[in-house]
Amino acid sequence: MQGSQIDDDIVLGVQFVVSIPNIPFDLGFVKVSGLNATIEPYEHVEVSDNVKSWSLPGRVTPGTVVLERGISTGTGISDWFHRNLYYLRQDSQEFDRRTVTIRLVNRGSARPTGFDLGRTGLYATGLGSAVSTVVRTWRVYSAWPIRLEMGQNLDASSGAVAVEALELANEGISLIQ
Repeated sequence: MQGSQIDDDIVLGVQFVVSIPNIPFDLGFVKVSGLNATIEPYEHVEVSDNVKSWSLPGRVTPGTVVLERGISTGTGISDWFHRNLYYLRQDSQEFDRRTVTIRLVNRGSARPTGFDLGRTGLYATGLGSAVSTVVRTWRVYSAWPIRLEMGQNLDASSGAVAVEALELANEGISLIQ
């Protein structure tokens, strides 16, 4: 795990915990997409008496990873995006690429601390701490932010949660666990 502390903005419904180097706490996300890779086929044609062709594996292209969560007070991902934007504006050869770890977490329900027999049967009294289990872990190598959306369709009258999205280009994705 990147840090021993989890961002205070994480709510119990979060299913993805993301660790990014140089951000001092783990980030909670509710949606992750793009954890894939594509092998582009290459057609090799042999011309002789008979024309033959073979389909061979070509270039491997990793997916563009998109992380979405409710807007939080933390500025770590915004700072990372703007640092790279600064490097681009300065025509710098520097670029801040990082290895990102994404964990799919099965948030267990809180365990009851006791039971009571009521009119309708046995029910839990009080809740203990919830038990979480890491189900899968992915690594996204040499990732860098290519898009930061700081609030999709902001509408104060709708009552919907404001969502921010971070899109990451990368050089490869692997399943660790």
